Amino acid sequence: MLVVRLVAVPAALVGGWFLAKSQGLELKPVGGILLLLAAIAVNQFAILLIGWRMGVGLRLFGIELSMRESMRIAIQSQFYFFFVPVSASNEVARYLKIKAVRPETSMHELVVALILDRVMGLTACVLIAIAALPVVGLRPIGGVALAPGWLLAIVAIVAIGAMLLAWKLGWLAKLGEAVRATRGRRALLVPAALLVLLMQAATITATWLAAKWLGLGIDWPALAFGLSVGTLGQVVPLTFAGAGPAEVAGAAAFLALGSSAAEAGALAALVYLTRLMAALEGGAWELLQGVRSLRARPEATAS
Repeated sequence: MLVVRLVAVPAALVGGWFLAKSQGLELKPVGGILLLLAAIAVNQFAILLIGWRMGVGLRLFGIELSMRESMRIAIQSQFYFFFVPVSASNEVARYLKIKAVRPETSMHELVVALILDRVMGLTACVLIAIAALPVVGLRPIGGVALAPGWLLAIVAIVAIGAMLLAWKLGWLAKLGEAVRATRGRRALLVPAALLVLLMQAATITATWLAAKWLGLGIDWPALAFGLSVGTLGQVVPLTFAGAGPAEVAGAAAFLALGSSAAEAGALAALVYLTRLMAALEGGAWELLQGVRSLRARPEATAS
């Protein structure tokens, strides 16, 4: 299955490039190399923030990891999030790896901490989408000019639907447990929330820089709105080769903002590439750690 995905990912990207070209969209660099390097650097900063954010979130529950351990586990988990067809594989990988490093950790507290990390990420997307509404609302969406108030109402309806789904899945009860479990350490909620917002903003900025490098005409608020709305699609847990409802929702949001089908697909592909970069780094770190573990075995030393 992994080999199939490693073949499917580049094949899908090449197919998307030919589709965009057939639609009259020329995807070729129009910016300088410095713009591309800036996009890669900002995205790398966002990837590192994944580990920092996870480490602070774990400390909320008294689970202490070194910065290196937090970075390693968080980035390695991106490999499983991308290449295993269930987005919850991210949390499963983190759970197993943290338990391997800290076997004394309470299963209940660790599960609640990982759920809280996911909820905070989705909440950050909602907040960024709402913050972008005053700018996005000045243009027609889906060919219809809507006042920001109506857009806010639509977002509120979607948020209520997400809350009902979270209640049905038992996530709200887990969130209440999480808040109660952080008693005495709740001051860490502020830096944890700021890191989540900063990571999302860095991902948006990296995608925006890459879009400018390719000559795609989209401004930062519109990209922030579309990317954040798309990320909310991760509530539906099924993916294939890292792609799933999030890409569909993101492309739909860009279409509604007035992008052509080719441009919307290209923007969704850029967001997909930011996650692919994290997954490849996680896979490389996983492979390196596996090789070191094999070499450290007594039979390997004896041979």
